[in-house]
Amino acid sequence: MTNFDLTPYVPWIWFSFFGLFTLVMALGVVFHRKIVYNAVFLALSLVGTGALYITLNADFLGIVQILLYVGGIIVLILFSILLTRGEERGVEYVNRNKQSFWAFSSIMGLSLWIGIQFWKVQWPDANRNLAANHWERYSEIATIKTLPQILNRTVPVEAIGDGLMKPYLLIFELASIVLLVAMVGVVIYMKPEKKGDADA
Repeated sequence: MTNFDLTPYVPWIWFSFFGLFTLVMALGVVFHRKIVYNAVFLALSLVGTGALYITLNADFLGIVQILLYVGGIIVLILFSILLTRGEERGVEYVNRNKQSFWAFSSIMGLSLWIGIQFWKVQWPDANRNLAANHWERYSEIATIKTLPQILNRTVPVEAIGDGLMKPYLLIFELASIVLLVAMVGVVIYMKPEKKGDADA
């Protein structure tokens, strides 16, 4: 009786585990009703994303993901939530359904425009069809037999910086605009107003 060797499948197992962990934590962010727990689930989801980067041999991106987002931004969000509780200051948050609709519409429109620009970008291997190129990559990654070889590839930091500043600069800047719009929208939406002022 031969023993089954799991060694070739270990990278795939770790990748699947962290992918499932990230997905479950992201669902916790969406469906939990308490905002503090939402922030905690978001932090765990970002940790899982960083672990995915590490399993793909992008150690630099994984560490930056954890240090920057989890160690900085999530902590800032938690402090902001705990220090700006409107109920404790006698301030009521009014319903802004109209503002929410326009904010959501603006973000969706901007996301659609960015998606169109993403599709139009001439990538380094522009000689092949973009959709077919991505399909080949996804098919390669989705194959259990080829995933260990893909995970063993190294991603040098120089290549990351070169990619962000040259062929992917437009997408990188557009993503920063989306984040900026989201931050401004959250600040406007969470701005406290007294109920008497809103009714006036």
